[in-house]
Amino acid sequence: QSGDPGQTPYGTPVERISLGETTKTLENFLKFLEVRSQRFSVDTYNLLHNNCNDFSNECSMFLTGSAIPAHITSLPSEVLNSPIGAMVQPYLHQLQQQGGPLLDRGMQALRQRMSRAQTG
Repeated sequence: QSGDPGQTPYGTPVERISLGETTKTLENFLKFLEVRSQRFSVDTYNLLHNNCNDFSNECSMFLTGSAIPAHITSLPSEVLNSPIGAMVQPYLHQLQQQGGPLLDRGMQALRQRMSRAQTG
């Protein structure tokens, strides 16, 4: 997958953080990606334990030696350790098993339910 810089399928990122500069060549980076292609694939993706933030963190460490800030990489564990997170974890697991498009629809439904629960 690819996209425009500064955009996600869900809109504009809330925060942009400079992590430094790199001296790595494109060839070095492509080799790095090839080695990790089995670990970060559609089949190994997990919303909570092997996601885009994990991939970005490994890329950042390789390219700059700087990690993604903990307030980003710790989000899944913060969610899981919350009362709502514990409640929805089985639902998320089931959605994860059923695949991407269903996961997107399920996340939309989950956001609506959580919003209603917080306001009601």
